[in-house]
Amino acid sequence: MNQDILQKIKDLGIPEEQTEEFYELLSGQVLEQIFTDYADKATDEELKVMETRLQESKSTEHLQTILNEVALTVYGDENLAADTITQAYDDKLEEARIQIEETRNLLQRVQSGDPEATRAIEEAQQTEEYKSLMSE
Repeated sequence: MNQDILQKIKDLGIPEEQTEEFYELLSGQVLEQIFTDYADKATDEELKVMETRLQESKSTEHLQTILNEVALTVYGDENLAADTITQAYDDKLEEARIQIEETRNLLQRVQSGDPEATRAIEEAQQTEEYKSLMSE
């Protein structure tokens, strides 16, 4: 599954050197979604153990293994767990595709001199989220 998702990320136009980082971010979102379902079924102790394992994960492969374990625990069936993970990745990739397309369209409008698009960019640059991202 890992290679398939990495290819889909590349197909979005994400530069090769950023695909792994994008995959990790995407995996975090998928894990958060599945972990929410897990929290409904797990005890406090099980949640703490899983959180520790997640914090200590050393690679995307390790993170994927944990994600698979959590999904199997939540959904009970291996096929259902795998299908749910795949669907979650596909949903997140579609959201990313839409955001990338909207951003590209906005940038094209800015480059063609659209004052409304320019104003939207300037306003976005004043947000705390933008400032936080730019300071990283």
